[in-house]
Amino acid sequence: MSNNSVEQFRSLFGNFPTGITVVGVTFDNEPRGITANSITSVSLDPMLLLVCIAKKASSHKVLKDVGLFSVNFLSENQKDASQFFASSSDEQKNLMGNFKYAIGQNGSPILSDTIGWTECKVVDWFPGGDHSIVIGEVTNFSLELESLKPLVYYQGKYSELS
Repeated sequence: MSNNSVEQFRSLFGNFPTGITVVGVTFDNEPRGITANSITSVSLDPMLLLVCIAKKASSHKVLKDVGLFSVNFLSENQKDASQFFASSSDEQKNLMGNFKYAIGQNGSPILSDTIGWTECKVVDWFPGGDHSIVIGEVTNFSLELESLKPLVYYQGKYSELS
């Protein structure tokens, strides 16, 4: 076993392309979102997914308290949304900015012009270092714009599928 650094670990996973989503949650009638690329399907019966949320993110506690969320699968045309919801600036505060959205059946924001979205209820919550691993049961979903390509992150930058 070699003595590897955090930077090398980050580089290793940076060479694995990931899709980008925005996890949405509403608290006190304020919809907000956070960019997440650590997401995967877990089960088809029941339909479960997992998403990893940084403990330092302002939406972390909100998601834990509310227990309902959406996952918005971004298209390659939504780099601005990815960057906005990844920001941790005091000005942004993970609110919805000027992005078009609707409120879903579970009260969570669903962004417009995405490839698709899910609505979920939290069924499990696990510690994962500086993140929490959240298991959500999908209660509603839609494949909206299948013709669009996904927004992909690879080697520290946005990339396109060829």
